[in-house]
Amino acid sequence: MKKIIDLFCGVGGLSYGFKKNNYKVVAAVDHWKDALLTYQYNFPEIEIFNQDIKDFNKNHLNNIIKKNKKIDGVIGGPPCQGFSTVGTRKVEDKRNHLYLEFYNTVKKVNPNFFIIENVSGFLNLSKGMFIEDIIDRFGNDGLGYKINYKLINSSSYGVPQNRKRVFIIGTKNKEFEFPKENNKFISSYEAISDLNFKLNSKKGNGVYQYPVKAKSTYQRQMRKNSKRIINHENTNHEDQTISVISKIRDGGTIHDLDKKYWEIRKYNKTFQRMNSKLPSLTIDTGHRNYFHYNANRIPTVRECARLQSFPDDFVFKGSKTSQYKQVGNAVPPLLSELLAKKIKPRDIVTRKALENAATIVAATGGSTNAGLHLPAIANEAGIKFDLMDVAKIFKRTPYLADLKPGGKYVAKDMWLAGGVPMLLKTLYEGGYIHGDCMTVTGKTMKENLKGIKFNPKQKVMRSFKNPLSPTGGVVGLKGNLAPEGGIVKIAGLKKLQFTGRARCFDNEESAMKAVQSRKYKDGDVIIIRYEGPVGGPGMREMLSTTGAIYGQGKGEKVALITDGRFSGATRGFCVGHVGPEAALGGPIALLRNGDVIDIDAKKGTINVRLTKSQLASRRRKWKARKSDFGSGTLWKYAQTVGPASLGAPTHPGKKKEVKEYSKI
Repeated sequence: MKKIIDLFCGVGGLSYGFKKNNYKVVAAVDHWKDALLTYQYNFPEIEIFNQDIKDFNKNHLNNIIKKNKKIDGVIGGPPCQGFSTVGTRKVEDKRNHLYLEFYNTVKKVNPNFFIIENVSGFLNLSKGMFIEDIIDRFGNDGLGYKINYKLINSSSYGVPQNRKRVFIIGTKNKEFEFPKENNKFISSYEAISDLNFKLNSKKGNGVYQYPVKAKSTYQRQMRKNSKRIINHENTNHEDQTISVISKIRDGGTIHDLDKKYWEIRKYNKTFQRMNSKLPSLTIDTGHRNYFHYNANRIPTVRECARLQSFPDDFVFKGSKTSQYKQVGNAVPPLLSELLAKKIKPRDIVTRKALENAATIVAATGGSTNAGLHLPAIANEAGIKFDLMDVAKIFKRTPYLADLKPGGKYVAKDMWLAGGVPMLLKTLYEGGYIHGDCMTVTGKTMKENLKGIKFNPKQKVMRSFKNPLSPTGGVVGLKGNLAPEGGIVKIAGLKKLQFTGRARCFDNEESAMKAVQSRKYKDGDVIIIRYEGPVGGPGMREMLSTTGAIYGQGKGEKVALITDGRFSGATRGFCVGHVGPEAALGGPIALLRNGDVIDIDAKKGTINVRLTKSQLASRRRKWKARKSDFGSGTLWKYAQTVGPASLGAPTHPGKKKEVKEYSKI
């Protein structure tokens, strides 16, 4: 699990988002006691330090580093009042230099990344002096981080609030790419309308049961882990105040009032109502500056928290005034989540994800090429997952989708019937799919499948309880003819065993000529060798030959074995990816015409009826076949390519990396 330190943590808006993305917060630091009371209540497992950051760096940081060995990130929002457009914006404000202590922490920890959050004024204070200093101090001329920064409006990232903040992110390797903005804004009404009911007129504890069902997806998200409303205490306004508020329309301003009120508040954002159809105004610490879009009052702490994207089970401690301040100073958790995800291919490609991929191939009777591509992807990511690992998944997965070429339907039929999500749903319900895998959506497989229901009335896909066959459409084979394994597509096959005599060819062209002239007979096992990764070079598909055999009506009467590969359209008893390949002296290179071969797709075996000594004798006499390519790209490819069982990779993969190229 990746580890981070949260400096100037406040109530933990940043911590919340990173924790949801499987980061472990090893230390949270802040000088504000009330905020830490809230933090500790919501994150009881995290060690907190109620002290000045200077004291933390001096007295505790070394122990934190020693205890955790490697800390991946330092995050935080140094106090920003000195930069705020609401504040004095004085360069000499002592609070403007606390980021230097942040710098000292980063320098000492040397994390993979850091995040600084601040108000928009940070970028142009003193003509950009501070941002330039950060770039120099943390960047290539200083600590060597690649710096990217952006002024972000939270409303563009799923937060129902117009809140502009600067995020400065430094990474050790590849420059951080900010998530793409989403133009689907969430309105104030969508965010808090379920909280708009008559509150206790007298001072209460602010705790209520939900009086109505959630009215929007966002509300359901906020209410997910909560059975009650907390921190929803009414503010008792004077009658005169209520009367004044009532005169301001939905989305209106102080200019809806008589001119005599215009001089009362000089701050230009005072006396405003939220607009029910738009994201709310900025939730700041001056909570009396704006009013509920409909009710004649200021928003409650809970409503402000909702608009900040804090879920309803997040509890705020301290006085009500302090709670408002805590909410206003926080980073929206939803925005923090997006930054924390930092989704990269290698974060998504895991052993479980590869197993899920193999499962869906097997359940659909997919191409044997999956036995090549999935190990190649695994090699790239540094994961052990070879052909026979794929085969194990194939063996335990039921065949559910009745698709061509072996079945009745085409891919469009499957899409119309409910598509891959519905098939994944029944596989998940049957325990064949890992639900905790992260996907490119930013959600887990389980989360993606929530709400998907299997339709038993359609005919294209079966439930896991009623499969077309208990085994997937592709089977792995192993034996003395294929010590490294081979693969066969059994979807649509009537017989799963075959015994016959070898008919050997050293390339596809000669095999094709023999088939076209019908120079073979029923019961033959056609061998096409020297078509593997090295021998091809490049592992061509044998589709033409298999197609010709099937077209002659011999698909079930002969078998075909090759160290090459097949297309997903292959029909008949065809075994591919046999390894070691012929070019490397594998057993397939030692076969002679007439050798008896046994293939059993039920048991997962492929053997030639030769003893170990007979095979050894032939190997001593075997001479490597001279390649047709003595120069150029194909020759170069043949020098580096690995075995088909590992996906025919041309490099050792991530496990041999000295420096991870994806982070260069």
